[in-house]
Order: sequence, then structure tokens, then C-alpha cells
Amino acid sequence: MATDHSERTGTTTETGDCGTAVVPWYRQTKSFARRSLRELARSRVALFWAILWPVFWYFLTMVVFISEPRGVPADQLAAVMADIRATNAISFGLFGAFTVTLVAFAQNFTDDLEAKRYRKLRSLPIAPSADLTGRFLAGFVLALASFWTVVGVGYLDGASFALADGWLSVVVVLVSLLLFCIVGMSTAVVFSTVVEKGEYLTIVTNTTLLILFFSTGYNGIQAAMSPMREYVNLVPNSLAARMQIYHLTDVRGQAAEQAGLVSPALPGDPRFLALLLGFAVVLWCVAVLTMRRSVYGGDAGE
Repeated sequence: MATDHSERTGTTTETGDCGTAVVPWYRQTKSFARRSLRELARSRVALFWAILWPVFWYFLTMVVFISEPRGVPADQLAAVMADIRATNAISFGLFGAFTVTLVAFAQNFTDDLEAKRYRKLRSLPIAPSADLTGRFLAGFVLALASFWTVVGVGYLDGASFALADGWLSVVVVLVSLLLFCIVGMSTAVVFSTVVEKGEYLTIVTNTTLLILFFSTGYNGIQAAMSPMREYVNLVPNSLAARMQIYHLTDVRGQAAEQAGLVSPALPGDPRFLALLLGFAVVLWCVAVLTMRRSVYGGDAGE
């Protein structure tokens, strides 16, 4: 039986004795998404890293590392602490989403490589982009759950949220989260094909996650602590977090300074969303190329 596969038309063709069967790209994507989502939902380790881990860090930070800011009038203290809870909830919500898209996604992908499942998949008429997109959709669902769980916990803890531009802010937050997840998962694909051993990959992805988190001042909410303070609006993780803080809170001016959000100003300009889009597009193209050449066209996992 001969096979012909075309991503340009979004279909894959199988030719045999009984004629030609076309498998639409979207059906392949759906199959990979359902399979990956089931695996993630059944994995206690993935759920721990996605939900419990960022919530734990949120409470640990608020209880141990955050103290009442000095010089704040007593009548403003409650409002300032509510703003601090909100910025930390968003920061750790993004931390959770990044954990899902970089660490959990990479581990799930590497498990398939180590189990030699791609020996079978390479012999089938599968579009590499359908594989990648399906896995991404499953990871994005879990990343959404992680992000909004931490934000919800922050709200119950007394965080103060407000939409800067009404429902447009909700759209911007969701789009920025989507783009950031593309950045994380695309990076995970590259890491997985370079570092093929699961135990080493976990170390590499967690180290990358923590370096970016701390070097940008807790995803940009404490820019004064960052060695790259002037660039926190240009690094994907801190850019996404600060953009979401802009749209989900009313922390501006003096309130921003009291909450620790020192200059540069929060990235509310649409150009910053375009910058995040640029990161996502470039890294997505790299990930698709990696899937085609290293995974389906090469011998990754062998």
C-alpha cells in the first residue's frame, strides 16, 4: 500500500486495493488531542505540577516571603495587600501554565519517544503538524485550568481584580495565555528531541522554568529584583504576566509602586501583544520543522 501525505491541503491519503481513503487533518488533530488529554488527566504527576504546585507556591510566598509594605497609610494597607495578592496570583498562575506547557508537555512527549511509539506513527500517514497541534490543544486545556485555578485561589484569598478594558481585557488575557503556551510547548518539543532521556529532560525543563521565573523577578512582578529589569517587557514569561496584570487589575501609578511593580510601565500597548505573537509564530514554526525532520523524518527516540 502506498501513502501520500499533504499538510498543504490538510489531508492525508492512503491508496490500496480498495481505493483511496482521505483522513482530514482536523480528525488527526482531534485524535491526538483526545489521547493526550486523557493521558494528562490520568497522570497524578501532571496534575500535581499543574494545580497543586503553583497554588502551594502562591500561599508560601504570601505567608513567608511577603510582608506588609512600609510607609503605606493604614487606610490604604488593605487595598495594597489586595493588589499584591492579585499580582502574585497572576504570576503563579502563569508559572503553573508554564510548568504544564514546558515540563509536563515535554515529559509526556518524551514518554512516547522512549516507548518507541513513533516507530508505529512514522509508518502511518500522519501529518506532523496534526500531531503537534493535537498535543498542544490538550496541554492548553490543562494550562487554562492551572492558570484560572491559581487566579481563583487568589480571589478567595482577598486579591483584587478589575478589567482594564472590559471584555476586551478578557480576550487579551486569553490570547496572551494562548501565545505564551505556544512558546512553552514549542520549546518543549525542541528540548525533547535534543535531550531524549526523560530523567535529564525533567532537570533541563525545570531548570529553564526556574531560571526564567527568578531572573525576571518572579515573572516581572518584582522587576527591581531582576538583573534584566529593563527587559522584563521583552522576555516572553514576564511580558505575558505583566500584560495580564495590566488587563486584570487596576494597579496603576502609586498603587503599582506600592505593589512592587516598578518601571518599566506595564505593557498595555497592543505592540506588546504583537511581540508575543512574534515569539509564538517563530517558535511554532521551529517546533513544526522539528517534528517533520527529527521525529517523523528522522530517528528521534531510537
